[in-house]
Amino acid sequence: MESKGTIIVRQQVGTMSGSLRRQLEEEGYRIVREKEPCSLPIGDGSLELMVEGHNLKCGEETVHLTPSEYNILYTMLQSPGRVFSRDQLITYALDASFDGYDRTIDTYIKSIRRKIGRDSSKPSCIRTVHGVGYKYVPDNGGKA
Repeated sequence: MESKGTIIVRQQVGTMSGSLRRQLEEEGYRIVREKEPCSLPIGDGSLELMVEGHNLKCGEETVHLTPSEYNILYTMLQSPGRVFSRDQLITYALDASFDGYDRTIDTYIKSIRRKIGRDSSKPSCIRTVHGVGYKYVPDNGGKA
């Protein structure tokens, strides 16, 4: 049978049921489990998001993140430059049972910026796109 393509299952998202996996394989799809990196660099790389520990590392210093802060930051780091609306961040990063206001995302973003913003003279790598939402921009020499 000719392959229809590859489906990559990310550990962060969860597991795929055995019956769904078998059905997709029978239809000709190849299923691959993607391994999580140990850490993701943030900004200029002096700060890292530790995937297993769900925290930030800056040299020897560890900064605690709440589960929601971690999930939002992880989601944004996976797609640099992509603009996420508040509703998208709720859908992709927060628990399905979240029933708060979309403006709660603003509070999480403010807290994340405070935790990753080591130098207040430099702009945060999490940028506001007015009227749309937020995006992660890796360090690029201070340009937006």
